[in-house]
Amino acid sequence: MRLNYIGGSSSTGGTGNLTLAAANGLALPALAFVADQAIEYSIVEYTDATLATIAKAESGFGTISSGNVLTRSAPRTKWDGTTYTQAAVTALSFGSSNVRVYVSPIAEGGPTSFAKRIDISANYGVNGYVIGANVSTPTDLGPAALTANRQHMTPLKLEAGFPFTQIGCEVTTAAASSTVHVAIASIDPTTGMPGRILAAANSLASATTGIKMGSIASRLFPPGWYWQLFSTDGAVSVRGSEGFLPSPMGAMSGGGVRIHRGNNRARTHAAYTVGDDAMTGLSASYSGADNASYPILLMR
Repeated sequence: MRLNYIGGSSSTGGTGNLTLAAANGLALPALAFVADQAIEYSIVEYTDATLATIAKAESGFGTISSGNVLTRSAPRTKWDGTTYTQAAVTALSFGSSNVRVYVSPIAEGGPTSFAKRIDISANYGVNGYVIGANVSTPTDLGPAALTANRQHMTPLKLEAGFPFTQIGCEVTTAAASSTVHVAIASIDPTTGMPGRILAAANSLASATTGIKMGSIASRLFPPGWYWQLFSTDGAVSVRGSEGFLPSPMGAMSGGGVRIHRGNNRARTHAAYTVGDDAMTGLSASYSGADNASYPILLMR
C-alpha cells in the first residue's frame, strides 16, 4: 500500500466497522474517495500514545463511506503480536485508543501517477485521448455493436495515472434519438466484477458519428485495473477492438481458440450515478462472444 496520507484514528473498537476521526494530520478518506468505493486498508494498534510500538495490525480490502466509516469486507493479513496470519484471516478485535487506519484505492499499485497529461505529439496533430493499455494493436480498431438495454463491460488497464476530466467514445454507426452512457468502475475485490462507479458521462448523443465526450469531476485514476461500462437505447456502434489483452477477469475460450474479453448483461438504459454499485439492476445471465469486438473508452 502506498503512503498517500489518507486515514485517521479510530476509537470504535471491536471486530466490526471502524469510524475514522482526524488524527496526525492525515486527510480523512471522505475527502478523496467516492462513497462506498472499494479500498485497501491497514489498521495498526499501538501499545501506547507514543505510537512507537505495534501491538497488533491488520490489512485487507473493504469500503469507506461518506461518513468515514471503514467496512472490513475482506481481511487479508493480520499480526496479533504473536502470530502473523495470511490464510483464512478473520477480523482482529481492536481497542478504542492508539489505533490508526490508513487507506488507499484498490488500483493504487502502479509505479507512478502524473499530475497532468501533456500533449507529447503536438507536431503530428491532436493527441487528446487516452485508451486502455490492454488494447494490444491499432490495426483492429473496428466497430463494436452495442445492444440496446444491455450493459457492456470490458476490463480497462491504465499503465500510468492521470487526472481525467472527460470520458466518452467514438460513434461509428449513428442511431437517431439514441444516447450512450459510459462509466468507469472499480473492481470488486471479492468477485473481480465491476464494483462502484467512479466516473460517468451520460446522454452522449449518438444521432451522428464522431467522437462524443462528456465532462466528469476531475479526479486522479491511479495505475491499475478498472472496468469500462457502456449502455445505449439504440442500434449504435462505437469504436472497438478485438485486441483486448488477457486480464485478471479474462479466460480462454472453450476450445482454447481466442480470449473471451468481456461480457454484457441486460440492463435498462438508465444514467450511471457515481458511487452506485455497477452491478445493480443487471440480469443474472450474461452473454459474450470469442473474437468479438468490445467498445473502447476514450479519456482525457
